Amino acid sequence: DDRVLYVSLHRYGKDFFPGTGAADEVGEGKGEGYTVNIPFETTGLGDLDYLAAYQVVIEPIGQKFKPDLVIVACGFDAARGDPLGSMLLTPAGYYHLTARISANIQSKMTIVLEGGYNHTNVAKCSEAVVSAMLGDSVPLIRAGQDESLHPGTLKALKKVLRVQRRHWDCFDTPMHRAASSGQLELADLNMSKQTEHLKK
Repeated sequence: DDRVLYVSLHRYGKDFFPGTGAADEVGEGKGEGYTVNIPFETTGLGDLDYLAAYQVVIEPIGQKFKPDLVIVACGFDAARGDPLGSMLLTPAGYYHLTARISANIQSKMTIVLEGGYNHTNVAKCSEAVVSAMLGDSVPLIRAGQDESLHPGTLKALKKVLRVQRRHWDCFDTPMHRAASSGQLELADLNMSKQTEHLKK
């Protein structure tokens, strides 16, 4: 159905449940191109990796689609310390993902609690998401001066853009050209307001 846009940002692997959600699974019939999978085939990805995926893929498609309602299935198994997800998202990362969706994809939004297997993480990340929706004070993501995107992120974004360019015409910026060549750097992204750079 071309009236519904489905976007999923997830860990992916044939040995990782459910084993679906490859980049080339884009829907069929009238809905072809309206399923957007961003599969991460590696672990250890953090806030900047997820924010890059949002900024490079999700935000331009969302602005093009102009949804009346955004429903977020918010899973916290990607949070640092979760025994299943093996990712490194922090509450600050969840805050900024939520805030950017709210600010840049102009529509009503509802958030539904999904996975998460570390109760402390679920509580802290849930609080961060609600704070973002309420417009509370902004936490900064702590990043090293020489920090870069994970190679697994670059690989995933390159693959997703190659697939989604067939369906969406919103990927013709210097940032997207860098991502398509696998050369995307943090300097290509607008993250200065989200990050606090630390000296190592």
